[in-house]
Amino acid sequence: MDSFTKKAPKLGGRGGTIGGTSWGPLLGMSRFKTPHDVWLRMKGLEEPIRQNAAMRRGIRLEPVISGIAAAHLGLELKIPSRETVYWPKPYKSFSASVDRDAYDAGRYLGPVELKTMSAWSEWGECGPPEYRLQLQSYIWQRHLASMAKGGSPVDAGWLVCVQASDEVFKMCRNPLDVEHAISVGAAALHSHQFPRDPVFMQKVVPYAEWWLKTYVSGDTPPPCDGSNASLLALHKHYGFEGESSVELSRDAEALAQTYVEACDAVTEANRVKKDAEQKRDTAKAALLDVMQGATMGVGESLGVQVKMSRGTMLDTRALKEELPDIVAKYQKPRAVSVRVKVEKRGAHD
Repeated sequence: MDSFTKKAPKLGGRGGTIGGTSWGPLLGMSRFKTPHDVWLRMKGLEEPIRQNAAMRRGIRLEPVISGIAAAHLGLELKIPSRETVYWPKPYKSFSASVDRDAYDAGRYLGPVELKTMSAWSEWGECGPPEYRLQLQSYIWQRHLASMAKGGSPVDAGWLVCVQASDEVFKMCRNPLDVEHAISVGAAALHSHQFPRDPVFMQKVVPYAEWWLKTYVSGDTPPPCDGSNASLLALHKHYGFEGESSVELSRDAEALAQTYVEACDAVTEANRVKKDAEQKRDTAKAALLDVMQGATMGVGESLGVQVKMSRGTMLDTRALKEELPDIVAKYQKPRAVSVRVKVEKRGAHD
């Protein structure tokens, strides 16, 4: 079994802290991550993350979106002096990486979170919940830090996002490009001001503290939810290597029985699907033969259209042989695969 040591928070890397992007997954309000992803990060067990196109786009366009936000809000936006900071005591397990701080005539107002979003994503009325939670965590960090220094309350923050297709984003190099895209309807600007929400401090923060004490300090993964991150967390924590045995409780045996029944149902569903696909493909081939090269057919109750197309596929074998260095550079670990076999025991076992 692997051994674990809780690492001290690493500023800038967000490794051992609950940062702004962790609040959504922690509360089950993220589209992409679960509490297990947060647990793996805080334990230093997270798989290496390669920067993807969306991440590169966000980094490249952050100063551009900042210019758009400043003009739209009529405020001065400044880059924080430190990229990542702790929350004030006693919340040293929380951190904040604020994009911009907003000022009006030299008076500090609050944090601004800048986002880019693809056209196919759904913004909703005021942004995804995970974005709003992220901003609330920044508002509270700035507010508590100001109060600790005897400053003024920080009562609000802003969420500003430009949404467009990848093609449009590629053509945007400065605020004027983005303003033009917005003016012609090729991009959309989302801007919302949010007040500091006391519920975040009253309910969300205590839950996060309980979660840290229970699963991070307690050194046990969060309850399994079937996600890839959940399986990875179990694998990292327990190992499941070598020969070992435990006595199954009645509840564990009931889970094993449920697993068997689910496996049987999946097998039957796959069989039905395979039969249906074979029936479909046989009927399609026979129909094409009857059409005799025609691209349209008209019957009493049905019409048929035929359209031929041919796509492309990557020849991975040739790529590995001719460009092995490129393949190695862009390979990434597969999701954790776990095989579970359940057998009935005989009376003599």
